[in-house]
Amino acid sequence: PKFMALLEKYPKDRITPNAFSSAVQFASEEKDVKSLSKVFLAMDPAIAGRMLQNLTYMESAAANAIFKVAMEAKDKPALQANAHFAVATKAKNEADRPGISEADAKKANEKAEKLFLSIREKFPEQKAVLKNVQNELFELQNLAIGKTAPDIAGEDIDGKGFKLSEYRGKVVVIDFWGDW
Repeated sequence: PKFMALLEKYPKDRITPNAFSSAVQFASEEKDVKSLSKVFLAMDPAIAGRMLQNLTYMESAAANAIFKVAMEAKDKPALQANAHFAVATKAKNEADRPGISEADAKKANEKAEKLFLSIREKFPEQKAVLKNVQNELFELQNLAIGKTAPDIAGEDIDGKGFKLSEYRGKVVVIDFWGDW
């Protein structure tokens, strides 16, 4: 109760994001979730957007409630776009969960791709979020396990030129390094 009172009293304090994350993690009652939602909506929009990304790693009813509140904040389109991005990211993260079957990982990635694509349609004016969406979609569509690796060209250790596509069908280990 005291913790919630402090969050409500100081929603824009620099420590609020850390305190908020802890409160979401341990919120167990509906009244706590309502109070957290109120604090969340009072936060600086940039901080609230970053908070949503932090919440993607939490499995709690309170975190899901915060996503819902943000997605429904019609007077805050940037927050809505960030909330949709966080939910899509959470779906993408699910595909990387240890022990997930290949079929379930594929379903999670398909869900994430669909969610990222919907952000482009719903929030075309949110340029910062759209840049992140573009990066995530590129990764899902081109770099995910099971996808054909993008072709790269370079020199081997002996200075001989090569292209990755020359090794298609073979097991290849690529070690990127530099000495700059």
